[in-house]
Amino acid sequence: MIIIYKALLIGINKYLDKGIKPLNNVVNDVLGIGRVLGVSSVDYGQSNLIGTQATKVNVIKSLKDFFGNCSKDDTLFLYWAGHGSTSGNGCFITYDTKIYNILNTSIEMDYVKELIENTNAKAVVVMFDCCYSGNVAREASAVRDTMERALKVSGKGKVVIAACDYYQKAYELDKEAHGRFTYHVLQGLEGKAADEKGNVDIFNLYKYISIEMEKYEDVQTPVFNGIVTSPIILNVIEERDSEKTHNINNYKENLTGEEVIQDSGKWCLFNIEAIKYDKVIEKDDLIEVSIVNPLPGQVAIIRNLDTVNPWGNNNISFTFKELCEYVKVENIEINHDNDEIYTIKLRKNKKGSSYGTELSVGLGGFGKSISAKELAELRARRILLGEEKNPEFSRSEWNMINMFVSKNGSTGFEISKPILRDVINKFLNKSVEDWKLIRLYMIYYLIMSYTVEYIEDLKLFVYSGIISKVEFTGIRHRIYSNVDPEKVIVNDRTVF
Repeated sequence: MIIIYKALLIGINKYLDKGIKPLNNVVNDVLGIGRVLGVSSVDYGQSNLIGTQATKVNVIKSLKDFFGNCSKDDTLFLYWAGHGSTSGNGCFITYDTKIYNILNTSIEMDYVKELIENTNAKAVVVMFDCCYSGNVAREASAVRDTMERALKVSGKGKVVIAACDYYQKAYELDKEAHGRFTYHVLQGLEGKAADEKGNVDIFNLYKYISIEMEKYEDVQTPVFNGIVTSPIILNVIEERDSEKTHNINNYKENLTGEEVIQDSGKWCLFNIEAIKYDKVIEKDDLIEVSIVNPLPGQVAIIRNLDTVNPWGNNNISFTFKELCEYVKVENIEINHDNDEIYTIKLRKNKKGSSYGTELSVGLGGFGKSISAKELAELRARRILLGEEKNPEFSRSEWNMINMFVSKNGSTGFEISKPILRDVINKFLNKSVEDWKLIRLYMIYYLIMSYTVEYIEDLKLFVYSGIISKVEFTGIRHRIYSNVDPEKVIVNDRTVF
C-alpha cells in the first residue's frame, strides 16, 4: 500500500487592513517548509497560499479541497503561519480580514477543527505558527481558552502542534529570518530529529523542537495535542551516516576528469556574503539585482544591507561576473505576491584617482629590488595559488618583501596568508557551482586588495576534487595617464 503525503502551506505576512501588524518572516517560513518538503525522501504533493493570495474565500476553498478530496490512505500535512485572534471561539486572520469585524471576515478555528476531525485521511499533522500578540490579541486567559478549544481534535492519528503555550509569545529569529518555532521544525525535518535509521517521525520531531526551544532565555514552549497509535513519518534522511560517500558521489556527477571553471555562474557577493541572483541589470552607474526566493540565511543578509554604519553611509562592495565595485545601497524592494522577490538597487561610487600607494621595494645589501608590478604578481599568487612564500627568495629577502605583499599601501586590505585555503579545503569534494563561487571570491580579493583593477581572464583547472592549476590575466590600475596599464599574469600549479 502506497501512502500519499499531501501538504497545504498557508502564510500571511501582510494585510489589507493597515491596522493589522505585518509579520516579517512568515513568507520565508512557508517557503522554507516548502523547500524541505520538495526535496524530501517522502513524496509530498503540495500547494501554497501566500500573502495577498490568502484571502478568506481562497483559504476556505483550499481547506475544503485539502481535507475533503483525500482517501483513507492519505497523510495530510497542514502548516499555517500568520496572526490569530481570540474573537468568538478563536479565528485565523486572512489577508482581507477587517480589524473592526474580525469574526465575520476571518476563518473560525472551529471550522478548521471540524475539517480535521471529519476528513477521511489516515493521518493528519497540523502545525500552527500563529502570533496572538499585537493589534489582534486580547487577554491571556482568552488566548488560553481559545487554544485549548482549537488544539483538542478528536480521532486517532490526528496531531496539532502550536508554536507556544497560551501565555507565551511566539518569537522570531531575525538572523535566521524565521520564526523560532518554524526554524527548529525545518532543522528537525532536515535531519536533526532523525533516528538511527534516518526517519523523522512526529514524536522525534516534537521532542527535538521542545529541547531546542528550552535553550532560549525567553521561554517559548510548543504545545502537542493528539492521539497517535503509530509513528507518522514526515521525512527520511538517506545515507545519514555516510555523508562523505554521498559527497563523493555527488562530486562525480558534477565533475568528471578535469573541469575548467571559467565563469562565476549566477553567484554574487555583497561584501563577502554569497547569494545567487536571478537577474542583474546595469545602466550607467546603477545596478539592480533581483533575487527570487532567497534561502533563510540570505534573507537576513539582504535585510541588513541598508543598515547605516557609524560613518553615516551604507557603502558595500558588490562582486559579480568579473567585476567588483564599491556601491551604495539605495533601496530594497520586496514583492510577496507569488514568489518572494527581493530587488536591491545599488549605485556605483565614483572612483578616486588613487586606491593605494604604489611602491617598489629595494632589498638593500641583497642587491635586488622588487617593482610594484612584481609585488602585485606575488600577491596574486598568494590569492590564486595559495603560495605563502615564493621559493625564488631567501628567508631574509622574503621577510622584507612579505610586508608589502600582505598589505598594499593605504588600502588596509590584508592578504597575510592564503586567504582562500580554508574555503577551498572546507569540503573534500565540490560541485561545479561551488568552484564557480570560489572563482568569484578570488576576483573579490584580487580587486579589493588593489592587486588588479580588471580581470581579463581567470580559469581554474579542477581535477579529482582538487584545484590543480590557475591561469590568470589581470589589468593593473593606471597610475600615469601617459603610460599603459600593466598586466599581471599567473599561470602555475596551486599549492592549496
